[in-house]
Amino acid sequence: MKRNLFPARQSGSSTFQVEQLETRKMLSAVHHHSSVHHHSASGGSSGSSGSSGSSGIFEDCGAQVIQFQNAPSAVQTTLQANAPGGVTLAATQNVVVTDTNGVYDFTVSINNSGTQTCITVDDTGALVTLKTVTTIQFQNAPSAVQTGLQALAPSGVTLSPTQNVCVTTTNGVATYSTNLSSGGSGHHWGEHGNLATVDASGNPTGNFSIPFDQLPAAVQTGLTANIPSGDTISPTQEVCVQTKSGTTTFSVTFHDTGTETTIAVDINGNLVTTTVETTVQFQNAPSAVQTGLQALAPSGVTLSPTLNVGVTTINGVSTYSANVSGSSGHHWGQRGNFVTVDASGNPTGNFCIPFDQLPGAVQTGLQALTSTTISPTQNVQVTTTGGNTTFNIDFKTKGSFEELSVDPSGNPVTPPIPYIPFTTDTVTFSTAPTVVQTELQSLAGSLTLGPSQTVDVIPGHHGATYYEVDITGTGTNTLLGSDANGNPIYVPNGGWCGSLPIFQFPWPGGDFGGHGFGGFGG
Repeated sequence: MKRNLFPARQSGSSTFQVEQLETRKMLSAVHHHSSVHHHSASGGSSGSSGSSGSSGIFEDCGAQVIQFQNAPSAVQTTLQANAPGGVTLAATQNVVVTDTNGVYDFTVSINNSGTQTCITVDDTGALVTLKTVTTIQFQNAPSAVQTGLQALAPSGVTLSPTQNVCVTTTNGVATYSTNLSSGGSGHHWGEHGNLATVDASGNPTGNFSIPFDQLPAAVQTGLTANIPSGDTISPTQEVCVQTKSGTTTFSVTFHDTGTETTIAVDINGNLVTTTVETTVQFQNAPSAVQTGLQALAPSGVTLSPTLNVGVTTINGVSTYSANVSGSSGHHWGQRGNFVTVDASGNPTGNFCIPFDQLPGAVQTGLQALTSTTISPTQNVQVTTTGGNTTFNIDFKTKGSFEELSVDPSGNPVTPPIPYIPFTTDTVTFSTAPTVVQTELQSLAGSLTLGPSQTVDVIPGHHGATYYEVDITGTGTNTLLGSDANGNPIYVPNGGWCGSLPIFQFPWPGGDFGGHGFGGFGG
């Protein structure tokens, strides 16, 4: 489902709308072991003093943080409504702001009487995650939980009745974690074979590793039945437990000469995935793969017949990856070097590549979306999601930012990482300062900005204010920005190729320069 964060935006001579958000992603609240600094609230007040800057916005360990009083009113209401009883969030309480595919979430973390509470709401004030973390003694855990944890303990170890069990409850669903080794104190969190987590029914869940002989019998049987020929599993073999989208799998990796095989089964021992990773020489790859990889190589580079090609086969479906720079092939992931194609030779996966190494149809499609001549060395992000591959460019000109996206045939598609600025206010174009109107209209070129056009007002550092207009069409997204003095700025952005998709705020002086979190790509 897609929705608008801001009202539809209209102009006098053209119609365009606010950027559409991708399908909503649930985010976990920031855990109390996170690297983000949290500030507690207890009793009837809240802890942190927050930023001393006039905008209330500052940087904290790579996250964006605002004061509670600067959050949208709907966000404030829901955060306060879900705070523990007796806790009033102070105006200066820190609120961590995160951005997922253009959707902003707001999280507060509260320590109160031995319980850590993390509350996350979206920009409309809707509750996303309510997480609490506390501890109880093993003897006070539900019977099924005691049974499940004891079953995962090493042979001969009886968990103590007074053993600490960490209870994490997310949106009403509880999980229980404890240290299994020697019935110990439970302080060695995360150490292999020690920390285990079960759900309310006593079934393993979460993400941890555990020796093979401590697994449920059905899981042991399932893994044993799918061992590659010639391999064995020892009782102490570490098994990775991973829960994703509500499904828990148990996986083991076998390292054989030239091949790495990972098998994963579910709680009932049913095979979920078999992943085989190996290498072949370029000359031995399928003909279509050779053609596809060679087509992505830089002009003038002929791939060596002995070039190593990584082959990853998941449940029988193979992809082929190689360094196409003409070098030794060790710089995996470096822009323009490491690329991946499917068995038909079509680009797939997630990597960056210079514009001039793209298929002709993709180059033509991207260039058709902008009046700016795309440089041959412009980095293009290849993204495959749900079996669909897109080619995306994020680039800037003075005063504007463009995001372009096409499919393998060069047809325009909605950019995969839409951008919505964090704002504390909006105004209509006609009520923006005159110098701002003049500059934004200049940046818009032949497109006339109507008096009712929505302009986002973005707070900057040291009291600076920025004005932004968002023009979105199929396959393109253009953002125009001006400071309060009518000077063009590079507007904030997300999802740069090779950078974390973290939004940025403008800095005084127009150009971001090297400031901000992720930096500019390409």
